[in-house]
Amino acid sequence: MASGATRFTLSPDDKAALVGRRITASATCRATRVSRRIFFRERLGEPAAWREIDEHSVQWLYPELGLTLLLSSEDGAVFEYAAPRDFVLPAGVALAEP
Repeated sequence: MASGATRFTLSPDDKAALVGRRITASATCRATRVSRRIFFRERLGEPAAWREIDEHSVQWLYPELGLTLLLSSEDGAVFEYAAPRDFVLPAGVALAEP
């Protein structure tokens, strides 16, 4: 967008999963792709689940923290927080290997 903001389009599955849910916080972070991944892994650990959104974006999910992290090589990182008790894993995620 002209302001520098980025708009992400939700898939129909994501929209259905979010009905009735409240987003309590969101934020963005710009940095290089490699440094972002290292930065978040060092601070948050490995995600419990993940899924590829497209060729530029991956979503990491931390249900125990109530955190969803969207990492994009083009647009930076976007965080979504919901109380862990309200966190729902979306359809199509790959669970991390123990």
